[in-house]
Amino acid sequence: MPSVPKADVISRRLAKEAAAALLALWACSLVVGGTPDANHPVEPPIAGRPANFSGAIGTCRVTTHVNSTELQAEDPIHLTVRVIGSGSLADLPRPDLRHLPAFARQFHIENLADRSLGQENAREFDYLLRPKNSGVKEIPPLPFVFFKPGLVPDYKGYQTTYAPAILLTVKSRARVTPKQIQGPDNSVKAPDSIYTFAEGSTVLRHQRVFFLPGPFALAALLVLPIVPGLAWYVVWRYRFPDEARMRQMKRSRAARQALKTLQRLDKTQPKDEAPQAAAAVLGYLRNQLDFAPAEPTPSEVAALLKNAGSSMELIQKTRQFLEECEAARFAPGLHPQQNGWSGSAIRLVLGLEAEQWPAAAS
Repeated sequence: MPSVPKADVISRRLAKEAAAALLALWACSLVVGGTPDANHPVEPPIAGRPANFSGAIGTCRVTTHVNSTELQAEDPIHLTVRVIGSGSLADLPRPDLRHLPAFARQFHIENLADRSLGQENAREFDYLLRPKNSGVKEIPPLPFVFFKPGLVPDYKGYQTTYAPAILLTVKSRARVTPKQIQGPDNSVKAPDSIYTFAEGSTVLRHQRVFFLPGPFALAALLVLPIVPGLAWYVVWRYRFPDEARMRQMKRSRAARQALKTLQRLDKTQPKDEAPQAAAAVLGYLRNQLDFAPAEPTPSEVAALLKNAGSSMELIQKTRQFLEECEAARFAPGLHPQQNGWSGSAIRLVLGLEAEQWPAAAS
């Protein structure tokens, strides 16, 4: 087999490498110069993405147009921003001019309509701008950031293009005089009498002298506010009596009950009159002195009355009455028959009721 010259082998190898390089450059030109493949959408990288990235992919160009370049401050300007690109722009979001300091500092900005121009592969956005003052000299250059695939490293694909500035002539607003105001005159005309000065005694100030009310009126003014308070106090004392009155009411009820019982003893057998009279007196004292339910001895009752502050004379009468009742009850043969136990008991209860004790026994 004949040998191949070494120079031919090298030339063939170089030819293959050159063909591969040309093929790679052709494929790269398709990606860079053409539109992104719909079946394999390009995803711009996160790393290195500018904050004002517009979202457009592919080569783009941006232009601006206004309807007028001469105006007064605060007059509206209609601005149209057109974006033309090699990629799809149907979903391109509106550039927010309010986030651009050069625009926000000089103009009041209002967003208007937007539309897609399919034949030109373009998208337009309308704005209404109002110069804030006569110092505004131009509509600033509008930056537009897009992503161009195919560059290495990929973050270099973020590129910025600018719409050129548009010179403006902004004048100060002319002052409007009252004569320049158009429209019907709706002002109200005052009658001539308004402009006439009033004279004479009719315009003198008449000041009424203040007199104090009479004594009866003053007394009524002083007493009437007190009457409701007194009435309320009387009602309150009646509904919520104090301790002394409660004790007095309790004694009165106990006395009425004891006297009612003693008055019925006239129909009782003589042998039962003394025990029942003693029971009625003890029942009255039990309500007043709050001693134990067990029947106390005459000495114990005398001690309770002494603690309650009763007089010595009344204590002796009560003790003597109870001792005579016990004698008539337990030793009827040793004690003479005595009539009038109920009368003695009634006089004793009335005497106890009439006496004002300082305090109840504890």
